[in-house]
Amino acid sequence: MGFLNDFQFELISQTTIVHYIEYRFEQELNKAKEFLDIEIKENLYNNNSNYMKLLNSICDDLLEKNSQSYIKEKPLPKIAQNVDVREPIGEVIQYCVEAIEAGYDLSIEELKEELEEINKISNDDCSFNDFTEEQLNQIIETAYIVRDYHINAKMEEQDNIINLLKTTIKLVDNSSSSNIFRQSFINIFSIFDAYIFEYLKQFFSSKPNELGKFFEIKNNEKVKMTLDEILCFDSIENLKIEMIHKQFAGRYLSELISKLKNYKPDIFKDIEYPVLMEMVERRNIHLHNKGYADNKYCSSFNIYKLNVDDYVNIDSEYLFSKVMNTLSKFLTNIENELCI
Repeated sequence: MGFLNDFQFELISQTTIVHYIEYRFEQELNKAKEFLDIEIKENLYNNNSNYMKLLNSICDDLLEKNSQSYIKEKPLPKIAQNVDVREPIGEVIQYCVEAIEAGYDLSIEELKEELEEINKISNDDCSFNDFTEEQLNQIIETAYIVRDYHINAKMEEQDNIINLLKTTIKLVDNSSSSNIFRQSFINIFSIFDAYIFEYLKQFFSSKPNELGKFFEIKNNEKVKMTLDEILCFDSIENLKIEMIHKQFAGRYLSELISKLKNYKPDIFKDIEYPVLMEMVERRNIHLHNKGYADNKYCSSFNIYKLNVDDYVNIDSEYLFSKVMNTLSKFLTNIENELCI
């Protein structure tokens, strides 16, 4: 059978996806840490809701600060429009921008002095002394406008990095409904669920006499069919398959696992039955109750002593150390004990 191989392949696929999301989150966090006042914790993916809430809050504070700090941009003076940075005007504007960004407050007199010094040591044929006072005024004005452009561009770059980080936070925050650990958990359990049903159907197709023992079926509970229904099938084999499928119709995964425990106890070798059943119940509340503990969860296999309306999160440790290991071992035991 290829069921187990398919499931193991899916575990590898889900693991790869999770680790890729973790890698992207760490990339975005490292980009943002230059301007975020936060310590990067050692274990980022287990029980991380409070940390991610703090990180989100710090991101929002910076976005708000930047939104209030953007400088209203002015149009460039005529002298700077369509200017070539290799021309004397372009070179002087660039010199002024660098001086302003270094903390100098330029005036026309200071600029004239600087240009005279530059002209003395320059070997170029062009002169930096031929600017009118009006041109120098426009050059300084341009430099301050360009400086403002640079400030805005830097804040916009920060905003882009922060917004991307906030997106990846949702993918790794244990309290987020879209986090990758939760999504992977749901996907893996859906495959596990289908595997159990399909494997058992095939097993009992080869051993139909065992079906009554497995389900503990009494005579009055056996599937009964009319002659007309029987005549719809072109072979006894197809009829047998249909009757087996009817026995599984409307059943739940938790019931099948419980009956497997009575039918073949060795399947649970090295498997903690309450741990496995808690996983089933946790899957159910994530599918049907947005991940919040309900009365059914709290009154069944509530091994973590949670209360009704507590959020039952899925983190990295639970997904990899508990779920994947337990389900993989359980399916291996099934194939060893129920050899088709």
